[in-house]
Amino acid sequence: MERTLPRRVVLARQHRNNPTVAERRLWQLLRRRRLDGYLFRRQFPVGPYFADLYCPAARLAIEIDGPSHLARRRADRLRDAFFGRQNIRVLRLSDKLVLEKPTVVLELIRLALPPAPSRSEGAGGRNRGASASVWRAVPT
Repeated sequence: MERTLPRRVVLARQHRNNPTVAERRLWQLLRRRRLDGYLFRRQFPVGPYFADLYCPAARLAIEIDGPSHLARRRADRLRDAFFGRQNIRVLRLSDKLVLEKPTVVLELIRLALPPAPSRSEGAGGRNRGASASVWRAVPT
């Protein structure tokens, strides 16, 4: 008997297997807890949406916006509002920034994260209880 995977699982896998150049680049910088010990996940499902990258410990979604997002601003606002209702903060970055200035991007992500976890706290540390919000590092 063949096992059928839920549609969300299939979609998440498709997104993970076909990242944009900017998503692939940022993932290489964040994977395996490379940024201050924080765990990030790719194409993480949140309700009907997927976060490009997600840090569970900080409840931080990172969205990488390319040219196609200019035509999807309303959809992005709806997604951001949904994430906010789930108490997930959103950091939006332009794909150009990710590709051209990766050190700046890492610093922006650090600023959005709680203080780095100590070894005794485990990866992820404490959430500072920040309210849900959206930060943009993309042209509006």
